[in-house]
Amino acid sequence: MNKRQQKKRLKKALDILNEIQVIDSDYETEGVLYILVEDNGYSRLMIEKHCGLLGLDKKKFIQACREEQEDNELDFAKAWYLWNEINGSAIYHSSKNGFSLERWIERNE
Repeated sequence: MNKRQQKKRLKKALDILNEIQVIDSDYETEGVLYILVEDNGYSRLMIEKHCGLLGLDKKKFIQACREEQEDNELDFAKAWYLWNEINGSAIYHSSKNGFSLERWIERNE
């Protein structure tokens, strides 16, 4: 699969996660601290679609999201390491726009 196809697939998978209502999130200059969603049937269905599209292990993804969380919450920030970002792009999350894939250029300073 070429880079363009990978990017398109990742964008579609992130759009699926954007269908889940975020109940709370927090950010700092270094990145995302947490992105909490309810752990319910709808969230798990969307996670299953998301993971299926990217070829991720759904159980591993949910286990990462549940780490140190209350029984009824999932934290997407804890599963960030499972996403394979594409060179030149990075995954971002904002409370206003949700998940997005943005162009990113590493600069050596």
